[in-house]
This record gives sequence, structure tokens and C-alpha cells, in this order.
Amino acid sequence: MKAATFKYGLSVVAIAFPALTWAQATGSAPLPPISASAGLLASGQVKLTLPELQDRLVLTVQQQLLWTGFESRVDAYVGLYYRERPVQPSLDLAATQQLAQWLGQQQNRLAALEDVEVAAKALYASLDPAQQQVANQFLLGTIPGFSPVISGLSTAQEQRCKPGAGPGRGRGMGSGV
Repeated sequence: MKAATFKYGLSVVAIAFPALTWAQATGSAPLPPISASAGLLASGQVKLTLPELQDRLVLTVQQQLLWTGFESRVDAYVGLYYRERPVQPSLDLAATQQLAQWLGQQQNRLAALEDVEVAAKALYASLDPAQQQVANQFLLGTIPGFSPVISGLSTAQEQRCKPGAGPGRGRGMGSGV
């Protein structure tokens, strides 16, 4: 039991220490603490909500106007995303019509994401270098469905990419082996 407690305590120190020393090394004020509502990704990276990111950025009045535009575009995308009904296979619609419906939904999402990008670029251009570092770390994670992928390929994907790995790899069609 003591070993597990020690490992847990060591994990907390290992995560917190680099953040604390970074704040001291850059000469900037320490970042606000991460709230209990912040998510933790599988990679161990923290995922913030829009209000939490806004607090961390410490925006000026001029930047606040650009933030409001960015936030409204993200809200519009999220609203669209959750209002949509997924296209389901159906005997009533031809497969080509189902595909056309699905494609229309994807085009609508893309248009909404392009609006998010335009607002994000304007906001990012107004940020100072320290604020840009915070945005680099957390902005993408505030958009639902677009959490950063840190670890790269999954184990299954790595196995498929290795030469000679997996069933039938390297054997031609009909080899009978």
C-alpha cells in the first residue's frame, strides 16, 4: 500500500515540477491552477474548457473582443455538431442518398470549422509570445472532437505498419501459405 501511495505522490511531483520550474525560468507569473473540471487526456495532457483557457490567456480589452468572436464561432460549431442527426443506414433511402446526406453534414461541419479557424487566426495574431505558448498548448483541445493526439499511432496501428507483421503480410494473393 505504501509503495502505491509513494508512486502516486511521485507521479504528481513529476507532473507538477516541470510546470513550476517553467514559470520561474521564463520570468512570467505562474499559471493559474488547473480546475477540477479540466479534463485529463490519455496522454496525460490537460484539456481546458473555453472559460478556463480564457482565464489562462489573461486577455487585454482588445484581445477580449477577438476572443468573443472565436468563442462564438466555436459555440456555433458545437451547436451544429450536436444538433445533427447521424445518417443511419436505411432501407427507405438509397445508399447514394445516404452518402449524399452524410457528405452534406461533413461539408457543414467543415464550413463551421473554417469560421473557427478565421477567428482563431485573428485572435492568435493579437496574442503576445507568452499567450501564444498557452494557446499552442490548449487551444485545439477546446474544440470538441479535436483533442490533440500526442502518442501517435496506437499499438494496433504500429503492428500493422511493421514489415512482415500481421496475418498474411508479405504473402501474395492466393499463395496458399
